[in-house]
Amino acid sequence: MVRAGRKGVALDLFLEKSRLAVGWGKNVGDLTGAPTKAAIKAQVASAYPDASPGKLGAVAGCLLKIRKVIQAGDVVVTYDPSYRQYHAGVVSSDYRYEPDEEFGHWREVNWLAQIDRDALSDSTKYRLGSLLTVFEVESGAWAEIRARLSGASGAESSAQEESDDESADEAEIVDPVEEALEQAHEYRKDEIAALGPDEMEEFVACILRGMGYRARVSPKGPDRGRDVEASPDGLGLEEPRIRVEVKHREAKMGSQEVRAFLGALRPGDKGLYVSTGGFTREAMYEAERSQIPASLVDLDRLAELYVEFYEELSPEDRRLVPLRRVYWPGGGA
Repeated sequence: MVRAGRKGVALDLFLEKSRLAVGWGKNVGDLTGAPTKAAIKAQVASAYPDASPGKLGAVAGCLLKIRKVIQAGDVVVTYDPSYRQYHAGVVSSDYRYEPDEEFGHWREVNWLAQIDRDALSDSTKYRLGSLLTVFEVESGAWAEIRARLSGASGAESSAQEESDDESADEAEIVDPVEEALEQAHEYRKDEIAALGPDEMEEFVACILRGMGYRARVSPKGPDRGRDVEASPDGLGLEEPRIRVEVKHREAKMGSQEVRAFLGALRPGDKGLYVSTGGFTREAMYEAERSQIPASLVDLDRLAELYVEFYEELSPEDRRLVPLRRVYWPGGGA
């Protein structure tokens, strides 16, 4: 498993350039001449002279995996948090280095298949939820992934066993609170994605109510892009009048759908387009250049908004996706 940076920031790089990669490229430099962990650690220490021993070991361990442990023919997986999909492929090259890239240490990958997060068991989703940059997938989770990939040609090989005495077992330094929050966020998205279409419209309306608006789901019928309506007075007489389109499906919304929604808005309206399947780049461009203010909200942002305004929701609205407050030891004084 190779994470594409925080919130999948490098995922487009992975998929468009057919690679997996990790950072520290510009500072650490080319590792081609550093085939051992000791050599990599020395190179990292030179790049980060003020780093703690634990940090040096963690960075060196991660770089060793991309430099040596991962082999051509290994199956690798990365996660797209925006669209809740795992991308799987087969490594097809030795270690490469690109000095001008932020994620400069890389391997070529033939990306072969996507696996929807909803198709995996809770235990596998938990095992894949670590914030470690690179880690070996546990056998039980790997068996399930391999079963999902059985129809993808070339994806049948298993991970290589690490050989000789070059261990990469120094764990990266991961904040357990941050990791718990990240996993909780993904589980919230699971719960929200499991809502039915009518429940999703009500879910969006309840968030708007938590934000202080009077919101209601529009009656069924030709809604002209108004699945939900919200305003300060609940009648649409006071501005802002928020017109909401809600699409609860896996597919991304394209520019044509967003353009049609924006075309139905009138002066004084504000547009909110919610798509749990996300949006294409062209769709986002349509919203950015719209003369009428409009926001596009995907599942990731919807889950964030729900947590942000959860305390303001009524008990009835909270029943759609109940949350539980958890207290974590703070430490210190």
